[in-house]
Amino acid sequence: MKWCPVKDIPEKLANVEVELTGSLIRRLLREHYEPILDEVAKTSRYCRKSKAKANVVLIHGYSKHSQSSEMLQIEAQLQRRNCNVLKVDLPYHGLSAEEKERGLMRYFFPLMQVVHAIILKALDQKREEPIPVVVVANSTGALALYRCLQKNPYAKIQKYIACVVLVSMPLRLDHNLSRVLEKYKKHAAFVHKHQRLLEPVLEVVSRLWPDVPVGELPEGDKSDPLEYHQKIQLRTAAVLHGACKKARRDSAKISLPVLFVHGDADDTAPYEDVREAFGAVSTPPEHKKMITYQSAGHRILREAQTVNDIILWIEERCKEKTWKSVESRGLVDDVVKTSVLGYLFVRQLLRTPWNLCLRTWKKINVWK
Repeated sequence: MKWCPVKDIPEKLANVEVELTGSLIRRLLREHYEPILDEVAKTSRYCRKSKAKANVVLIHGYSKHSQSSEMLQIEAQLQRRNCNVLKVDLPYHGLSAEEKERGLMRYFFPLMQVVHAIILKALDQKREEPIPVVVVANSTGALALYRCLQKNPYAKIQKYIACVVLVSMPLRLDHNLSRVLEKYKKHAAFVHKHQRLLEPVLEVVSRLWPDVPVGELPEGDKSDPLEYHQKIQLRTAAVLHGACKKARRDSAKISLPVLFVHGDADDTAPYEDVREAFGAVSTPPEHKKMITYQSAGHRILREAQTVNDIILWIEERCKEKTWKSVESRGLVDDVVKTSVLGYLFVRQLLRTPWNLCLRTWKKINVWK
């Protein structure tokens, strides 16, 4: 599928107070997010309803997919602890992309859309006593989750999530570039000084020559046919650069319980930026934590110790009920609360001027 950067809902709706209910979630899924999820590969594994302790969403990193070895490892540990697991292949990855399009990211917004959709799917619980929803994301998947939580257009979704785990999240692109620039310090200083002027140039060039290889990837599983093994391409680097920049700027918008997991020798996602983000998020000190692995690189999620540390923290957070449960009343889709109707009215109201302008423009072109 060819993804396009079309925003689903106007950003002005960010200030509209809408409480999540079962009926609202199902309406959103049916009208907008189910078509998005239909375009990507996804898997879900559920425990017996009476024994399920949490819904855990797993999001893979760049070049990987939902069935890669590290995802299967943490999934197995969560299943042993009676957790429902929801996974998805992000756009441009795995079975969600054709082989020739795999690894080439045209835009970042589709990743955020899919992350948002799978979280809503996890929140859609037909239970009298809802169980906590947890999201574990790795590398670029963590960046997509971070941006999704920062830029939620219509509901304060953070308060409904028990906690999130961000593993090896990139907040600045490196991919071994710093080693290369050591030989060209004068050029690096010039680029840093005129960065704001050069960024638009990078955007234009990346659209003209998107396939130019620019960065090395950490060594992956060469035997995995769904994994992307080539160099990072120019368009992908430009897209990730823009997402990282916005993520650093908006760190204060994160307020839910969060665990940062990182290696201090990560030459793909610099450690210092994550340390700054840990201090910048608005989460209360007792609800946030950072685990640093000494001399560890980017691929730390495949280590058994990392998985054990993550699961222990998740269990601690789920015991403390700091999240808000989605309202269970109104489970029948035909019964829609007033807040839902108000949301839909405001959405249509904001779309009307744009639709009128578009129709007028089409008529002018016809007259010509």
